[in-house]
Amino acid sequence: MKALLVTNLYPPHHHGGYELRCAQVAEHLVRAGHRVQVVTSRYEAGTQRHGAVVRDETHNGVPVSRFLRHHRLDPSPPRGGIDNLDVVRQQIRDLTRFGQILDDFSPDVVSWWNLEGLTKAILRMSGDRAIPNVYCIDDGWMINEFGANGDVDLPFWCDFWRVNWGPRLVRPVVRRSLRPLEHRLAARRIPTQAFRVPPGDVCFISEFWRALHQRAGLDVSASHVIYGGVAPEVFLARRSPADYAEGPLRLLYAGYLNRSRGLHTIIEALGLMSPAQRARMHLSIAYGGPVVQDEYVEGIHARIAELALSGHVTFLGRVPHVDMPAVYAAQHALVFASMRNEGMPMVMMEAMCAGCAVPNTGSGGSIELAERAGTPLFPKDHPFALSRLLIALEQNRASLAEIALRGQQTVLREFTIDRMLKATEAVLARCAAQGAVTESRIQAAV
Repeated sequence: MKALLVTNLYPPHHHGGYELRCAQVAEHLVRAGHRVQVVTSRYEAGTQRHGAVVRDETHNGVPVSRFLRHHRLDPSPPRGGIDNLDVVRQQIRDLTRFGQILDDFSPDVVSWWNLEGLTKAILRMSGDRAIPNVYCIDDGWMINEFGANGDVDLPFWCDFWRVNWGPRLVRPVVRRSLRPLEHRLAARRIPTQAFRVPPGDVCFISEFWRALHQRAGLDVSASHVIYGGVAPEVFLARRSPADYAEGPLRLLYAGYLNRSRGLHTIIEALGLMSPAQRARMHLSIAYGGPVVQDEYVEGIHARIAELALSGHVTFLGRVPHVDMPAVYAAQHALVFASMRNEGMPMVMMEAMCAGCAVPNTGSGGSIELAERAGTPLFPKDHPFALSRLLIALEQNRASLAEIALRGQQTVLREFTIDRMLKATEAVLARCAAQGAVTESRIQAAV
């Protein structure tokens, strides 16, 4: 099987579990003997060259083409108006190169991952070549940036060709002047008009996201729920109840630093505790993406100082994913305070596998993991409720150990990476085989 995987970010340049899961699948397919190609953006996390370098390389045995423009992470995004012409020029270059890869690599199946920030016109290009599609959905990019009928149009593309911009009096003239270019793009099988989500199988990360897409009007009739998973050989830390009994309650925040992830909730919860209660807590903060010193991050540091928490909070910095097992193993609990619609958070599964208790908000698809593991829940953006929960866990270390070890067994039983990889490979292989049958019938008819 030849599989083309398309994603907005790909390791080592990534922000979260969505990109990591894509990489895990790509590497598994290579190990299984399949031919794989990844197409992603040219964004480079942790450097000053965001969006500057187009390159082909190999990462962990997987060929990766990094050339797509990521409009949300571009260092100098356009301000609208005539500046949108630069966006369209780049999209034409991206779409032309993507079409060349489809023709040269000639995949049996295209697997679409996170397309947030990328031109969505690429979605139709595989179907126009009779290549089957498989969508792996971990969040809401398809709803928020495309829509059931392709009418959301982010980044700016279809509206450009409809000329829904500029002075109204000159729009008809501009439309006529663009037609020759549209014809040339059509010859390259590059769409310029809005279209519905092309048919394909959909692998949702959780039942929550399947229901949300169905309510948004998307066809989920050919869909599956494939939960993410972790590698026990990497993250498993053997613990006993005695490991949770001594010392301060060691808490961890791990993930991207923005308001939707809820780090401020944890800081405020610590601030609501008495000095004696706070003395028995310590929070470590590890982030996975680049930290931009925006108002939120600056506000976190300011609140830590205002609440006299400096001695109770340690910033571990940007921790590479390969170093996270040791970080988890050194903590008693991961506090997952997310307020956004999560898919199936990899950080929760990894921490549970390492023996961390995971008090969480149950936000989005994370409730499906929380219910299976019986983890303690607290309301979103509710520091007081979280403070009471953390105090209770610190005071009852036996209960803390029971929660942690129960969560670990749940992950080992139901959320292993091997199960996830094999299930995803099976869907891709089945769709590729169906596409081959369809192609042979077309050839026979011709």
